[in-house]
Amino acid sequence: MRKVLMAIAAAVSAGVIVGLVSRVGMALVAIASGHTSQFSFAGTASILFIYCAAMIPGALVAAFTRGPLRWLLPAATLLLLISDDAEAARRMSKGARPGCIPSDGMSP
Repeated sequence: MRKVLMAIAAAVSAGVIVGLVSRVGMALVAIASGHTSQFSFAGTASILFIYCAAMIPGALVAAFTRGPLRWLLPAATLLLLISDDAEAARRMSKGARPGCIPSDGMSP
C-alpha cells in the first residue's frame, strides 16, 4: 500500500509541475502570436487534473517494475508537455483565442 501511495504522490507532483510548465508555455505561445494571455482558473485546474491523471498509470508501473517499462512515466510526461504546447501553437496559428475550447470550431 505504501508503494501505491508514493506512486500516486509522485504522479500528482509530476502532473502539477509539468502542467504548470505547459500552461506557461501556452501563455508564451499566446504572447508570441500577438495575443494576450488570458487563462481561466477552471481551465488551468482542468489541465492540471488531466496531467495528474495521465501520470498515475506510469507511476504505478514504475513503482512495481525494474525493467524498461519504468521509463513510461518520464516518457508520458514529455509527450504531454510537447503535445499540449504544440496543440496550443496550432490553435493560435489558426486564429484561436488563448484558452479557447474545442467546441469553438477550432477542433481538429
